[in-house]
Amino acid sequence: MKPIPAFVSISIIILVTAAATLPAFSEEIPDIADIRLLRKMGMHEQARNFLLTLKNDSSTSESLLRQAYAELATIAWLTGGEAQAMEAAREALERFYDIEIDIQEHPGEVAAIFETLRRSMFSPVSIASDPPGANVRIDGKRMGNSPLSGLLLPPGVHELKITMVDFNDESRTIIVEKGKSNEYSVSLEPIGSAASKYGLGFGIEAGIAVESLSYANQGGNFMGFGEIDSREVSPRITGGVFVQMMRNDRGGVLIGARYADYGERVKIDGFRAYEIQHHSLVFSSLFKYYLSEKPKLFLIAGPEASMILSSRLSPDGGGKTLDIDEFVKNNQLLLDIGAGIEFQLGGNGAGLSVQYAIGMLDMKDMDSYELVNYKPRELRVTGFYLFY
Repeated sequence: MKPIPAFVSISIIILVTAAATLPAFSEEIPDIADIRLLRKMGMHEQARNFLLTLKNDSSTSESLLRQAYAELATIAWLTGGEAQAMEAAREALERFYDIEIDIQEHPGEVAAIFETLRRSMFSPVSIASDPPGANVRIDGKRMGNSPLSGLLLPPGVHELKITMVDFNDESRTIIVEKGKSNEYSVSLEPIGSAASKYGLGFGIEAGIAVESLSYANQGGNFMGFGEIDSREVSPRITGGVFVQMMRNDRGGVLIGARYADYGERVKIDGFRAYEIQHHSLVFSSLFKYYLSEKPKLFLIAGPEASMILSSRLSPDGGGKTLDIDEFVKNNQLLLDIGAGIEFQLGGNGAGLSVQYAIGMLDMKDMDSYELVNYKPRELRVTGFYLFY
């Protein structure tokens, strides 16, 4: 056996002396290499205390935290045997499912415990791409190049991203199921490809809208009933269908049709309230732009054309509902702007948007004192579902 060099012996003596005098939870935490040296010297309790301090410190980096978990599992094996090591390894895998055990620094038995637990806790996953050879990342970590098989992931939701030079990035949410063979295949589109990605969505593009109107002849006689004294916004239901044509992962066009009920409550001559309803069919051509990939936040804007199907005037407190179609002949061109968020559900999408539409131009006018030149205002919250 070779003699230990003098400078190594002095270093060990200094380290042991310092470690023995430090309190169990000192603010001065040694480097992870020094903590590992304490473990190798048999000072397990001192090393464990430092590691627990690192583990419970919210400022500890992820890289250092992974090493701390591996060290704690090794100390558990050294001091408590396989059962305690299994418990420590399980906790480590629940925090970092892809934690790696360096067999140069840790006993092979500890690495085997991690591997055994990984196979029992996680599910196999295979990733393929067309064309093959793409870079695969799962939850932000590079896993290798496609095709990949035998990956072990914890059951649940994961973010998959596949990239390749000269091809558009492809990102999606995958759901790994326990006890099943989870296989995923992704086709990449060449950059500049003329092909568009079509997404068919069926609303209920359903939502709640707050409607209000304004009139060019406000204060004038309202169809012989009297003058409009006050108005109140009124909640209505809206919904429809649309086709989404995505040019790429960032932007596309939505073309759709929906029902809207433009109207409000008004008081005429200061005493009686009426509910005004304009049942309308609205055609839209909206541009959608994604601001971010995760979460998928987007802006939306574009023109809408509103065609009135029928108009009603209903008095509060009972009374006959009046058809006022003959007094309301003008259709509207509106500007729609809004924002929303979209979530991926398997290969499909769902989300919420908040949009505001304002009448910009009468497409037809009437030269009379009756209800003319009304300008709809609509603020709506809409839920949608997309089939890609």
